[in-house]
Amino acid sequence: MSEKRLSMVDTGQFEDAAIIQDDDKLLVMRAIIASEIVQQYQDSRTGKPFFAYKSADELEKATWTADGRWVKVLTHPKSSSLDSVEDVNGKMMNPVFRKDLNDPKTNRPCRRGIQVDVAWFKDRTPKEVIDRARRMEIKDNSIGFTCFNDPTPGEFQGQHYDVVQRNIFIDHLAAPIEKGRCPSPYCGINVDSAEDLEKPVITVQDADLGISYVFDKAKFTDEQAKVWVEKRTVKDCPVCTRMLEAGLLTAGQRLYKQYGADVLEVIEGHGLPPKDASPQPPATTDTQDSKDDVILKNRQALKDLYSLTEIFT
Repeated sequence: MSEKRLSMVDTGQFEDAAIIQDDDKLLVMRAIIASEIVQQYQDSRTGKPFFAYKSADELEKATWTADGRWVKVLTHPKSSSLDSVEDVNGKMMNPVFRKDLNDPKTNRPCRRGIQVDVAWFKDRTPKEVIDRARRMEIKDNSIGFTCFNDPTPGEFQGQHYDVVQRNIFIDHLAAPIEKGRCPSPYCGINVDSAEDLEKPVITVQDADLGISYVFDKAKFTDEQAKVWVEKRTVKDCPVCTRMLEAGLLTAGQRLYKQYGADVLEVIEGHGLPPKDASPQPPATTDTQDSKDDVILKNRQALKDLYSLTEIFT
């Protein structure tokens, strides 16, 4: 077993949540914050990917560490632990280790994981975030935790793993956030409701990432779901992966703060011809004016978006 305790984050998606409490002080919703699963991580020293197994036994031992831990909305704190009063928007309550979570593959109550009640303080959380959480427009949650990696390889439900995460200690929860790693119905708020179990879904697995994506059959065909996952797979682009983990809105904010609206020229490829490409003839005045107009409009759109997201910073 590694002697170094590692700081990690996991994310999960929630949907169709029932509200436990909604009054002047609190909005409380139930969540599955961790589930027995194999997930991909990246070695902070070498940058190489590896797969880690979060076992039911280790999750059961870690359940009590979630009690009373703080919740931050929209993103994780800048440091690996939540240690600033400014970052506190709520807390986790009533953690329970459950052995009867529904398995979407078999539709049987045999999966295991940690359930908590997520309570957001309304006097410390932007009203827009509360409203979006209530309406289920932001559907993800993400635990920040530390653990020891036991370098014992194995398999769980046909998925290979390189290490076992042991002595898990839950530090905080980021909820709600834009992007989740452990998708519903595996993790999330009220994922075992009768409504969810009856809803016809399509499950597409990504064995390389160690995750599955779940689609509503009323909105996706099998082929559309497969294409969506293929387009979302960015294993060959570590920057893309990190942007998805941070959330596209958060990543956009950070890019704008660092580089200003000119970052759009990089994103759109302006002035960045392909490598080894032969010189192209100058564009006509009309074409160039059109491109400049698009750039200006996009810059203004990004500025408008930034002003709308000020409350999230």
